[in-house]
Amino acid sequence: MTEPAPAEFAVASAKRRAHPLSSWREPLVTFLGMAITVGLVSRFAPNPGALILAGVLTMTLSRNRLADSWRGRLEALVLLPLIATVTMAVGSLLKSAPLYGAALFVVALFVSIWLRRYGAFAARAGTLLALPFVTLMLVPGLAPGDRRFGPPLIALLALVVVVTLRLYAVRIRLLPAAPPRTWGKSPTAASSLRPSATTRMALQMALALALAFALGRALLPLHYSWVVLTAFIVCSGNRGRVDVLYKSGLRVLGALAGTLIATTLATLLPRNALSGETLTILVLVILGIGLWLRSWSYALWALVMTLVASLLQGAMSPNAADGFLALWQRVGAIIVGAMCGLLCSWFLLPVRSEPVVRRRLGAALSALSEFLAEPSQEKRMALEAALEGLHDIARPWLAWERLARPRESLKRPGKWILLATHCIEQALHLDDLPASLRRTVGEARKALREPEALGPALFALYNAIDAEAKSSGSETSLTAHGSGA
Repeated sequence: MTEPAPAEFAVASAKRRAHPLSSWREPLVTFLGMAITVGLVSRFAPNPGALILAGVLTMTLSRNRLADSWRGRLEALVLLPLIATVTMAVGSLLKSAPLYGAALFVVALFVSIWLRRYGAFAARAGTLLALPFVTLMLVPGLAPGDRRFGPPLIALLALVVVVTLRLYAVRIRLLPAAPPRTWGKSPTAASSLRPSATTRMALQMALALALAFALGRALLPLHYSWVVLTAFIVCSGNRGRVDVLYKSGLRVLGALAGTLIATTLATLLPRNALSGETLTILVLVILGIGLWLRSWSYALWALVMTLVASLLQGAMSPNAADGFLALWQRVGAIIVGAMCGLLCSWFLLPVRSEPVVRRRLGAALSALSEFLAEPSQEKRMALEAALEGLHDIARPWLAWERLARPRESLKRPGKWILLATHCIEQALHLDDLPASLRRTVGEARKALREPEALGPALFALYNAIDAEAKSSGSETSLTAHGSGA
């Protein structure tokens, strides 16, 4: 059987998978939670600090599914009020004592990533910590301004709203139960002489943010927050050099587009057209659309976040000349921030891209072996979660290999991902696959330690599963299932 071309995989995968924009349920529930929380907070503390904190905490809890279990709810109940209070304290320091505020900001973001190496609870705590702190870059010096309804009460209200809304959504089958995320385990250190990937990513983030604060304050003091925010975006979710390069390009393009749209709005609308309730509703609607578009492209999410930041900061001038001056200053800030993040991720203890791919492949092949041995709903969910982990890292490699056009494609990580994805999708859609295929899966798992042999081993697995599909007469039924996976 001849080796399939990447385009064949892309077409086949698109037929079997739902379009990202068809996944509207999760963004809708997150948007409704944000709207309810912000609406309630506006009755007690109608000021920008409280409303933005309420929206961000709700989005963090809902989008990351941190409160879908009793254990997660108890953890959020303890951690979220503390994190909200510390966030606002650092926000006040950024305004009154910028040097100390910046230092605490860098430390907090370093800790949010570094905690991942200490297990699931620490990783969830880090997730809760990160996004509220990023809020400080949307509106520097942010503070609730109402002690009667401070950060702890806002955090508890957000938790109650998210838990109640998500439980109801699951009950009416708008949302499914949370699947196991077998591919999301923290990587371990390759040796005792080299820091773990988690520690390296934390150090990269810390240095990128410190550099962004320094350059932003020195070069663009009025727009330093844009430098810091862009550096954070570029370094977030670092899965190797290829991933950083790909996502930084998309995020910078999205941020530039968002800045252009925001500045154009400033020149067309009256000075006070966007304020108070109008601004709150507009920001919520934009974020809701952004949550929906996020699964399609990081560039669109970056566009949305940049547009929201522009609206919240209120730095746009009604004068056309001043508006375009602000545009170019923000463009410069975005480029400086992107370079800070890219240089630190690329040169400071870089996370190698290929081992990340092999770890995801190892988790996926392990889940496939267990599913073939004894199919069950639980193992199907684990295999689907592993498949999503492969899809999550596929785009950067496919883009990279379209540009590089390597001759020996079976030696490239992009082709490994495509072969494994095809095999898992077939296994999920075919009935009664023989358990004897586990031997071929086992050979592919052994080849994970030998990159030279991995491509041929995955290609052999592809041929074996394809032969089973043809012999059972089910090959043409693969596309009939639509987005069932």
